[in-house]
Amino acid sequence: MKSINPPPSHTHGHDHVHDAPGSRHGQPSCSHKQQQEEEDPDVAEQQALGRILFALRQYANCTEQEITRWEHNYRALSARHRAILSHLPAKAAAARRAVQQNQLFIKAMLLNFAGQMDDDEDGIPGGGSVPDDLALGALAYADHLEATGERCSPGDAEKVRYVLKNLVRDWAAEGATERQQCFGRLVNQLKLCFSKWSGPTPPRVLLPGAGLGRLCVEVAAAGFEAQGNEFSYFMLLTAAFMLNNTSCAEQWTIHPWVHITCNNVSNEDQLRGVGVPDVVPSSMVPPGMLSMCAGDFVVRSRGSK
Repeated sequence: MKSINPPPSHTHGHDHVHDAPGSRHGQPSCSHKQQQEEEDPDVAEQQALGRILFALRQYANCTEQEITRWEHNYRALSARHRAILSHLPAKAAAARRAVQQNQLFIKAMLLNFAGQMDDDEDGIPGGGSVPDDLALGALAYADHLEATGERCSPGDAEKVRYVLKNLVRDWAAEGATERQQCFGRLVNQLKLCFSKWSGPTPPRVLLPGAGLGRLCVEVAAAGFEAQGNEFSYFMLLTAAFMLNNTSCAEQWTIHPWVHITCNNVSNEDQLRGVGVPDVVPSSMVPPGMLSMCAGDFVVRSRGSK
């Protein structure tokens, strides 16, 4: 599927901080060259996006550390207690398979992001989310982090897991009830507010904090011209992939709960797969009725009427 959410124009003047890392307090002062790079807003944004790409690439490695911890704790038990929990080695093996399945989804998303920079067919620079120069700089910085053996920060690793869980709410059949309870009410209220609309074009609706884009799709499907705005590139990259690169329902299987060890009735609850998306977005949205823009909502809307 192509061109469901091309922005009419993407200026590079949005707030140049996306999912920025934690404070550098207590670290050694950087060199003059590093200071200049950090003061350059374009370089800073390339590095911020590069860290996100790096975190996505490192998802399986980061989660492997957690599974290894399970195994270490299991081996530290007495023989009697290991016998009681004899299912845990098999659970760890199943969790590894689930994590690799998640990484396959993430890899496809990253390959799409890198590949669409050279694809002008749909007019979406940088895979529909970012301009080419930002994408190239970010990819180079992610390569640099890998080459130098950097470790993904715990905060970034958690954001990758958060995206996987949000995919269930926004783009899986089992999230339909929750979507109806929140998105459904919003769409119904829009219909009520514009029930007597007689303008030559559909009403335009801006959706700040658009996340993975499902509410934007629902609003556009209801006959409004929808534009989603999102600050986090963790969300934007995933939304662009789901909106622009889905050819059938449940095209991908993810395991969003594999990282959650609490409040599971059974191991199957933790390890089960979920098909995404539940629908093909293009089947719901008329052409030209949906777009996405990146950046801070306050900054982007400043001065607009």
